[in-house]
Amino acid sequence: PLVLAVSLHAANDKLRNQLMPINRRYPLTDLLKACQYWIDKIGRRITFEYVLLAGINDNLRDAEELANLLGKLLANVNLIPFNPVAQTNFQKPTKSRVNAFRRHLESKGITVTIREEKGGDIAAACGQLRLREMNKNSD
Repeated sequence: PLVLAVSLHAANDKLRNQLMPINRRYPLTDLLKACQYWIDKIGRRITFEYVLLAGINDNLRDAEELANLLGKLLANVNLIPFNPVAQTNFQKPTKSRVNAFRRHLESKGITVTIREEKGGDIAAACGQLRLREMNKNSD
């Protein structure tokens, strides 16, 4: 059985262009058409990965926009609280913010999981190791 995960991280093209420049080439309308095609052919749910960035894409307006975007798709949203990395300006949202986001999506009928955080205390969480290795190799 195939499982498809799509990195989404924003529910509108303006923000997604900033967070994921590939969106300029494949905007959300094109991406969602391709996702619906996959669902129709395979008949399985798609997981949409959504990294929550404090003050960027973690408020209830963003949750509402995401629910509207995915509401008609056979979808699961995997919320990923950002793991702090010194070389970025992004911050981790509070647990209450993450839970409010989750509750709002669930109230709209969206299936939601929150990625369990591991390794952040030793800078070994998702995104942290890769950036550390890149910095080490550039020295």
